[in-house]
Amino acid sequence: MKGSENLPKDEQYTLNDDGEMELVPYQKHKLRPRGTYYAMQEYVGSDYPEFLLKVQALGMTIQNHSAEEMKRGLGEYLKLCDKYQKPITNQAMYTAMGLNKDIVYDITHGRTGSKEQKQIIVFAKQLAAMHREALGVSGAINPILAIFWSKAFDGLDETSESMASASDSVDINAEDAEVIAEKYGQLPD
Repeated sequence: MKGSENLPKDEQYTLNDDGEMELVPYQKHKLRPRGTYYAMQEYVGSDYPEFLLKVQALGMTIQNHSAEEMKRGLGEYLKLCDKYQKPITNQAMYTAMGLNKDIVYDITHGRTGSKEQKQIIVFAKQLAAMHREALGVSGAINPILAIFWSKAFDGLDETSESMASASDSVDINAEDAEVIAEKYGQLPD
């Protein structure tokens, strides 16, 4: 539009139905927030920091990392997830149980802890895996991300699946060659 460079910035002109120029107040268009912070906020909500503070406070109440205390922390964590409508995640779950990833690793690999503690952690990991799987199946996340998470965190491995199906036809109780030769070596030819 000729001469529009001289128009004030806080006003704009438009053509009305009669084809005449009409002055209208300038309205700045609010853009949709972008970036990873906004995407995460859209998924977990603006009260996520408050939720994480509650999880941390819960973890601080766990005494001596006993199996009973870990169960209590896990149960309370699940209640917080329900109350705040937040996703189940491994790290927040560990924190609520009074643990961190290093302690979890040591317990699950038999370095420390009891059999019952290990079972609780395996159960907790399975809860997070089920949540990630549900996100993928429901379309809430990109299917490629769901597959990556399943491989990275939940032990999904196509090669072990194909190896397992190939070994299904093999008798796992089969005796080795030496035992068979010794057992039947006295038979006539």
